[in-house]
Parts: sequence; C-alpha cells; structure tokens
Amino acid sequence: MKAALGHRGALNGPAWQPAGRVPSRRQARILGPAFLAVALVLSTACGPARPAVSDASLIVTQTPIEAGVHENPGDALDLLYPAGSRVVLVPQPDRPDRVIVLSQGLRAAGGPVLGPDGRDVLFAGKAEMSQAWQVYRAGLAGGIPKPLTSQPGGAMAASWLPNGRFVYSSPVPRSATAAHPAPAVPALFTQSITGGPPARLTHGLVAATDPTVLADGRILFVSGVPTAEGSAPAATSLFTINNDGTEITPYAGQHDGPTATRRPRETRDGRILFLSSGAGGPALQGRIEQVLAARPYRSRSVAFPQIAAPCRAVEPTDDGNFLATLRETGPDRVLATFAVYRLSAGTVRLGTPVFDDPTRNEVEAISATRPVRPLGRLSNVDPTRTDATLLCLDAHLSDRPVQGPNNPTNRGTHLRVVAYGGPTPNVPRILGEVRLQSDGSAMAMVPADLPLAIELLDADRNILRRCPPAFWLRPGENRSCVGCHEPHNRAPENNRPLAVREPPVKLLPARSDLTQSP
Repeated sequence: MKAALGHRGALNGPAWQPAGRVPSRRQARILGPAFLAVALVLSTACGPARPAVSDASLIVTQTPIEAGVHENPGDALDLLYPAGSRVVLVPQPDRPDRVIVLSQGLRAAGGPVLGPDGRDVLFAGKAEMSQAWQVYRAGLAGGIPKPLTSQPGGAMAASWLPNGRFVYSSPVPRSATAAHPAPAVPALFTQSITGGPPARLTHGLVAATDPTVLADGRILFVSGVPTAEGSAPAATSLFTINNDGTEITPYAGQHDGPTATRRPRETRDGRILFLSSGAGGPALQGRIEQVLAARPYRSRSVAFPQIAAPCRAVEPTDDGNFLATLRETGPDRVLATFAVYRLSAGTVRLGTPVFDDPTRNEVEAISATRPVRPLGRLSNVDPTRTDATLLCLDAHLSDRPVQGPNNPTNRGTHLRVVAYGGPTPNVPRILGEVRLQSDGSAMAMVPADLPLAIELLDADRNILRRCPPAFWLRPGENRSCVGCHEPHNRAPENNRPLAVREPPVKLLPARSDLTQSP
C-alpha cells in the first residue's frame, strides 16, 4: 500500500488507514463487491496506521554493533556499511522502537539523500554481500527499493540534480588484489531518475567521490591533485564542476596538508562543512571542519572546536542547525554507540541525543523534510564533438618558481600540452606546442575528456613550470585559465588577449590513440 506525500513530507490521502476503517457505501458501489471484500481483509490485517512524517522525522543509517561485522571487507562501502546496515525512517525520534525500514530486502545499505519533492530517497545498497553496491530508490510511503544503477564496479554516494537526474560515484574504491591488480579510478556519473544509460562527468587521474549539489547547481566533490608524474596524491580536497562536467575548478583544501576529506555539505548560512581525518585511505570517522563559501581558500577552521567526540556524518537542517552522528566518550559513556545529536553554531557541549537506539550505531542522519531545490544550469557540451578549446590568458602569471635554468629573467616562449589516456592512463603523450603571444596568451584546440598537463617552455625547450594533469575539457567546451598555477582569489586584468585574434592551434592526434579508459 502506498501513500502520497504532501508539502514537507506529510503523508496525505486514504492510504495507511487505521485498522477497521473500510470504504464508504458510495466507494463500494463504484469499486464493486470484489474490491470491497479485499479492502475489508486488508483493513483488519494492516494493523495500526503508519506514522506520518513530520518536521521532526529523520532518515537514519544504522549499522550493527556485534563483533565481526568488519571481517573481510571487499571495498570501502563494506567498511562503512557492513552486513546488516540499513536505512530507516524515524517518524518520532523519541520512539526508537517504531522505525520503518526503507532498505527492506537488502543485506546492507547506507548514504541516504532525500529527493527535492520530499517523497523519495536515494541510497547505496546491495542485495547480497557478494554483489556490487548500486544506487537504490525508495519511497517514504513504503515499498521495495528499486535499483537505479547497474555499474560493474558498483555505485555509491548519490545526490539529486534539479533536472530529473542524479549524480553518483563509480566504481566503489577497493584495494588492489590478485583479481584486481589495478582498481579503476572512481569517477562521477549522471543518470536519469527514470532510467537510461549513465553519462560520465569527470575524467581525471584521481578518484572523484562524495558528490553533493550546491544551491547554485554546481557539483561539489572530493578529489585530489596528481603529482608531476601523474600518480595519485596522498591528500584529498574539494573541487567543483558544472552538472555537465565542465569547468573543473579547485574549491578548497588543495594546499592544506595531507588530510583525507569526506562528505562535504552546504549550509544555509554560506558555509561548507566536511569531515577531515589523517590521510591514508577512507576513514570511518573524523572531525567536523568548515570553509566559508565566500572565500574558501582562506577560511578553513574546525566547526565545533569544543566537541571532541568522534563523528561519522554531519548534515545541515532546515532551521539552520545540524544533525551529527557522534559517539560521546567519557566516564559515563565509554561503551556508548554512535547516536544522532542536534548541534547549533554555538554548541560547546553535547546534550541528550535526538535519536539513539542502544542496539545499533546511528552513523548518518538527515531531516525528512523537503530540501531546497538547487538551481538548474545550462550546458554547452556538444556530444557530437571530440574536441574542446583551451585559452591561457597569461602563462607568465604564476605563484611557482621557475624550474628551468637559474635565470630569473628567463621567460617562457611556448606552451606544451600533454595528454594522459589510452590503455595506460598514467603514460603521458605530448600533443604539441603553442607559441605564446607577447602578452603571454595562447589558445589551442585539444582532445576532450582526457586529463591534460601544461608545460611552460623557454626558447631552448627547457620546462620552466608545469601544471599536472589535474583538469580536462568536455566536448565543445571553451575553457580559459588565468595562468600557470596562478595565485588563488586573484582575477586577471580586463584585457582582450592577443591569442583570440588567431585561430586556435590544433593539437588533435588520432582519437584511437587517446581513448580514455571507461
């Protein structure tokens, strides 16, 4: 039986009626005797009415606390959501015995995110522990969850987009084994909520995970900057792209040291909250940090410096507060489980949990009220093309020292573009060079959907500076950069670059030589 959800998730309509209530005589005449007989049976078998969803209702991920649940994890999500993990609706937080399982029929599930209409929730789940994780959709009114993805390596960390699609990360990260000596790098994909093939958004050499959609329609996610050799970094940080994969942009944390970043979330008052822990792999818990959206490079701080309890997740709420899953430790709560706490901007001490089932760990919690719908964004991606245009405004503008001969007056004369792709993604291939204009600008037509590196060369072809393969361009995208790793928060002068007066230099080798791995 299903019910319709009204504004802010309230249950409406005749579904989930109390036991003993039957259709009226007029309904019986319309529906017929057979239907009336079925209705009479169901009305006595359904039991009490299904609790309505209110502003206080929660959607919570719960994990078991018994020993041995983390044995032989196959991938990162097996650690986060071991067998027996579930997603539940909590109509009344003060009644932990009256939860409604939304992930029924699944062996494990977690990572819920509520849809923009307040009716449906997306989460990662698996029917059997030997299977790959996939994104499922479930209604708050009940029913069996429906799988939306079928990625061979699994899918996770879904987030709703405003255009009837959702974004997620795939494959699920796993350690190298004899069967998987070189695990595929997770990337971001979008897919229609009603079905259809996935579309890949990111094409970097470093994993792209934990996407969340900002109010302005951009996708904020976790990734890293590869080293000069193209290998994976030891730290992760925050990046943004448009919902078509264009304009990959560092957002925050690129120069803050070796930390692991997880679960970024936007707040109503213009902040980005995330979990931070030591680098070296996925962490089950961390501390809550924040940056200001108005100046993300200069504002990183601990969000709740007085709260030392380990944290698994933090989510903003409609009223400007936060739901955090924490484990309070101390003389009286040494063996306490993770529970849901409500925090405000000035919280200095944990109070009574909002929701706590002592038989389980609450590791994630979101409000069941309808979230704010993010803005839509137009796309300039042309799927019929395989190229894109890159414009550098001034290659001499940089915050990095010259790496070539020890000559402070040595200035670059050319830009070399290097692509990574094909059967060996970490092996670079030189696409060619572009002569710099007198103002330091250059423009080239380059292959789309491939990681690109840029090298500033002098007249003798010595490399003066190098930008690692940390960006890509989508088909038909026109992208400009300010300089060679230019200083952050610095806008270029409002001059028309000389490079746009000439056609872009074509650096387009045979596409078969540079096909990005799926």
